[in-house]
Amino acid sequence: MVASFFFVIVSFAQEVEKKDFEITSHKVRIQLVPSSQEIICSDTVTVRLLNNKAKSIEFGLAPFFKLKEVWLNGEDADYERTKGEVKLEDIPDTVFDVVFEYEARMNFRTEYSNIGPERAVLRDEEILPRGNRNVKNARFTIEVPSDWEAI
Repeated sequence: MVASFFFVIVSFAQEVEKKDFEITSHKVRIQLVPSSQEIICSDTVTVRLLNNKAKSIEFGLAPFFKLKEVWLNGEDADYERTKGEVKLEDIPDTVFDVVFEYEARMNFRTEYSNIGPERAVLRDEEILPRGNRNVKNARFTIEVPSDWEAI
């Protein structure tokens, strides 16, 4: 039996209180390891600053993810990780790329997402860095077991 992988993109519209920036692009690589229920992610987010006086911006990132690396325009970023947020300091004043590398062992279910031995269901708002979205393009690369079908 072929198992299925479902990636649900429910909405790119997101309410975020601070409107200092918007996400205009996601380039995501997701690797799923069902045997250990691990998810390993890399997301290159293109950001357009809406307030060029902002000295820092905050992304939402689910607290169950362990943040491994953050780069800002190809260099190590100055950031602070709190329970559900990543605050970037010393940001450029126009458009820039932020690369987030993060992972989690999802041996639990969220409201929408879970990883099992035969199938995974993932919701973008639970696994991608969050901010005000005005996404012009998105690319998802998904690595799953060879007997799975990615849908």
